[in-house]
Amino acid sequence: MSVSKGRFQHRVLMLGIDGLSVDVYKALRGHGYLRSLSQLESRGVTGSVPMVPPFTPPMWTSIVSGVNPGKHGIYYFFLTDEVGRPIRVHMATDVMRPRIHDIVSYHGGESLVVNLPFSSWPLIPFRGALISDWLSPRDYAKPEWLNELYKKVLGEVSREYSKRSEICGLLAHDMALIETVARASRRGLLKDKAYVFIMMRFVDAIVHGHPDEIYNPRDDCLRHVLGAFDELMEEVLIPEFMDNGLILIVSDHGVDRASYRVSIPRILYDYGLVKIRLKKVSESLARETGGKEPLVARLVNMLMRNRITGKIVTRIGRKVMTWFPRLRRVAVHVERPTIDEENSPVVMPHEWSMGIYVNTRVVDDVKSVVERVREALEEFQRETGHHFAYSIDLGRGGIFHGPYVNRAPHIVVSPRRGYSLASANIYAPPVDPVDGRIGDHHPANMHLVVAPSGDPMLEEAARHIKEPWDYAVIALLALGLPLPHDTDSRLCERLGIKCEYTNYNTRYMISRRLAMKTGSGVPH
Repeated sequence: MSVSKGRFQHRVLMLGIDGLSVDVYKALRGHGYLRSLSQLESRGVTGSVPMVPPFTPPMWTSIVSGVNPGKHGIYYFFLTDEVGRPIRVHMATDVMRPRIHDIVSYHGGESLVVNLPFSSWPLIPFRGALISDWLSPRDYAKPEWLNELYKKVLGEVSREYSKRSEICGLLAHDMALIETVARASRRGLLKDKAYVFIMMRFVDAIVHGHPDEIYNPRDDCLRHVLGAFDELMEEVLIPEFMDNGLILIVSDHGVDRASYRVSIPRILYDYGLVKIRLKKVSESLARETGGKEPLVARLVNMLMRNRITGKIVTRIGRKVMTWFPRLRRVAVHVERPTIDEENSPVVMPHEWSMGIYVNTRVVDDVKSVVERVREALEEFQRETGHHFAYSIDLGRGGIFHGPYVNRAPHIVVSPRRGYSLASANIYAPPVDPVDGRIGDHHPANMHLVVAPSGDPMLEEAARHIKEPWDYAVIALLALGLPLPHDTDSRLCERLGIKCEYTNYNTRYMISRRLAMKTGSGVPH
């Protein structure tokens, strides 16, 4: 499979929709949205693979690199030490393996990368154009003409959406991306781009606080964004790629309404695996909201220091906060029980991280503590009948394997549909009914693959996608490029074909070190 410079077998459009599941897609389709995807269904293959853990940072990085997190090194939104303590937010230079746009660049091709997590700060140089991702500390685009357009559109959308609902604020970034790509395409943005990656967040951004909107959109901004997305697909992207391109629509996990919210820290605390300390939700926020600690907060903090009264105060306080939202100015001064990261045998970086670390500073026998944690979670599920875990997996050396596994969690808990694990409240009930008021992740993603007509190998490959790493591989097969030598995908084996592999890591590490040294890079 030889590739001459700048020549590719097919072009590839990879369109990411963060959090899209089959159920959500069907619900939106039933209300007349995502019609552009519906039009592609008859020509393509629709499916789902388990995304474990169902968490944005590791899964998007695996989708576009073809390797598991133990090789690319991304487990959370932030870099942690080896016992799970957050150090800082991840940067692009923390990604330890090349992604598709890097590989295309090595073969002389150009890419367009829009809103790919950990792609833009600092920018690792590649050929083509980029619009920064939603995690970037500043919004920008490259080249300069695209940056000027993006800043203009972002200002227009922000002014319009800021005057409207909370949901509008959550969707402003997506709307700006859609409008920028649409306008820039008229100026040749897609010309000569062998590979295009665009990621939208309109599902995941809304589902956590407004799950009903995702199943039956009523908010004007959400309807506007969904309509604009369909227009972009129908008028720009599908015509551009349909004749001689692979169209791959994929999500990093699924979402659903949650019936129950689970506090894993509370479960582990009840089993003696977690030690706690009291801490204000945010010292900086407490200072910003004004002056001295209110007398009410002082009294509450005295009660919080006792486990029994603390539980009572927690339960009452949560109800009072729903009745009197203005009391949040007092609430930021209230101390909450959190995991004592220095002295606890078990640590969780954040409640929605789905990862559990054994604290090797205070534990010698890691294996036995890992087993105790698994037994505690499984016993709790048996005794309560709340089977909240889709899976409880060994992290290091289990689902994560590779040279960067030393920062991986020891245990990974992936939620079952209908359960949210996003509770760190150790004084709250371990399982709290929320009756669909919130939404959260589950492992069942969705993909829709439309292979170029007349390419039976890619059509067959679309039917054999089984794992997250297969998405990068089918994209590279469509482009006609050698695969990364250390990919975790077994797609070629399933197809019974002999694929070409090569080591891209040395070249990538040079580019990565350059970006680390200079602090920025420019597509050229």
